Amino acid sequence: MDQAARGAAKAEERIRREAGNAQEKAKETAAKAKEHSDEALQSISGFVRENPLLSLGLAFAAGTLLSALRRRS
Repeated sequence: MDQAARGAAKAEERIRREAGNAQEKAKETAAKAKEHSDEALQSISGFVRENPLLSLGLAFAAGTLLSALRRRS
């Protein structure tokens, strides 16, 4: 019985350690994703400020295309 309890304790310790590692990796990945999305937002905002008419035209074209595709399906 003691051997089974020791085995279970070791397994529990390993599971907790791996769960902690997974949680840390998930936090790092989320931080990287947020950083990339912030950079993309700044880039897009800069483009729109520098090219307002082109941005408006692209948005209109994209909306028209999406609307046409949705009507077909």
